[in-house]
Amino acid sequence: MSKATESTIQKFIMRHVRQLPYFGKRFTVFAIPNGGLRAKSVAIAMKAEGVQKGVPDLCILCSEGRVFWVENEEKG
Repeated sequence: MSKATESTIQKFIMRHVRQLPYFGKRFTVFAIPNGGLRAKSVAIAMKAEGVQKGVPDLCILCSEGRVFWVENEEKG
């Protein structure tokens, strides 16, 4: 069995979250693009825009004003 990557796990999470009955009505989820390889010019622009290390991978915003953060961490 191959080891799942953070990207594979996050895609799995999002695929299932989007199928929940209240998705888009009582809550929404979005990814925060902090990781990955990119051109140096893009990395410089993203840093100038406020991208930082250590920020969770997903943000869940609920209609009641609650916010949840999800860190998808690959161990090993």
